[in-house]
Amino acid sequence: MVSFIRFIFSKGFVRQLALMGAVILVLVVIATQWLKHYTRHNEFIVVPDVVGMSLDEAQSVIESKNLIFLVQDSTHYNPNYPKRSILEQLPLANSKVKENRKIYLMVNLSGYKKIRVPNIVRQTFRQAEKSLKASGFQIGDTIYRNDIGKDEVISLLSKQKPIEPGELLEENSKITLILGNGNEGQENL
Repeated sequence: MVSFIRFIFSKGFVRQLALMGAVILVLVVIATQWLKHYTRHNEFIVVPDVVGMSLDEAQSVIESKNLIFLVQDSTHYNPNYPKRSILEQLPLANSKVKENRKIYLMVNLSGYKKIRVPNIVRQTFRQAEKSLKASGFQIGDTIYRNDIGKDEVISLLSKQKPIEPGELLEENSKITLILGNGNEGQENL
């Protein structure tokens, strides 16, 4: 045991221990400096605001900042923005990011998507209204005609033209409902 204690306090062991500590310190300093350079520490690019721009304009602005763009979602249409313009972006404008960061863009469609008109003929007005709204349509005017089914849908119109169930119309279209007034085809006297 005494020889082990003498060995720990010997000049050779202390010198080797100090040399090992110096090598570790130098390696840590080199690794941290390399990581700062490799990760471009404190080097940021401010994300430009491209919301409302056309896709081509947004592409040139983003690429000029050494960033990458990806169209993430283009299933929505907002009539308040021009067709094929940017609705949203992630990360948001004025965020700080590294070079070659991906910017995800949501692009406005060129129009509403087409939806099939549900079969609501001979349903009550309340049932038809729920079905049309759930499908993405708006209820336009209601016109009453002579028919035995009071408040039952007889037929449908869109832009004053007759439409059939299963026909494709743009989402958010107004559909006029022609309803029965409860009379059997007789004129009211």
